[in-house]
Amino acid sequence: MAGYTAIANLETGASVRGKINTQNTELFAENGKSFITVADAAALAAVPAAYKSAGKLILQLDTGIIYRWTGAAFAEWTTGDLELAAVDAGIGRFGDIAGGDYSEFEPTGTYKANGGALTWSDLIVPATNLRPGGTPPAFAAFNNGIWGFRFDAGSSDELHGAVELQHDYKEGTDLYFHVHWSPTTTNTGNIVWGCEYSVAKIGNTFPASTSQSGTPTAAPGVINRHAIYSIVTISGAGLTIGSIVTFRVFRQNGGTDTFTGNAFLHSVGIHYQSDTLGSRSISTK
Repeated sequence: MAGYTAIANLETGASVRGKINTQNTELFAENGKSFITVADAAALAAVPAAYKSAGKLILQLDTGIIYRWTGAAFAEWTTGDLELAAVDAGIGRFGDIAGGDYSEFEPTGTYKANGGALTWSDLIVPATNLRPGGTPPAFAAFNNGIWGFRFDAGSSDELHGAVELQHDYKEGTDLYFHVHWSPTTTNTGNIVWGCEYSVAKIGNTFPASTSQSGTPTAAPGVINRHAIYSIVTISGAGLTIGSIVTFRVFRQNGGTDTFTGNAFLHSVGIHYQSDTLGSRSISTK
């Protein structure tokens, strides 16, 4: 029939096994009619009744979208919310392409995520890898034979460190600075963690630091309960892979920090968005 061709059932048609998608002419010449292609929307509308059966899949070539027969019409195939876009200029895209949420493979085979396909990663620095500052926290027993840094109530205990933005970082997106900690008492007063930071990409000068305290948050009320605390969102404007975040993490001395117990700091983290598996070169995306 004009406008489309047919191929064998891909699950059972041994004659088509091993053929790649670029061999369309040979692939679509196989016997059977479990999967067909049409040139455009007009050809899709003109498919004869003999080719309309439950689950029939049709690939519309001008859009790259796969449709299936529902019993009344050909509807866009959305199993797993999957949409296959046409391979355009060597780029293969998968997902909600029109909506901007999709993964793609570039001509070199490099993977890249877009929109809602972005994933989250975490830069993690164990507290025991940080260095004490002018007001060092006590290094004390946390849980039986396990020790850690203890930030006492009514003090300005602080630790210092730095991290580098990783090669999977989506350049220009914000960073979310947070800590993981545990209380030493059942008191549920508000604790306030803070950080002072300065960020610079390669070749730039570190600007004057910014100091930020987080929102007062009630302690969990259970000794040694694992808690997470978000301190500040750091603007990612202009940041690239290899940028360095230098920081000081501290517990606020009094004021809105009304938690009367001490707090063990386990780690400092920075949540960031990732759009590739790595970078295309050592210093650039």
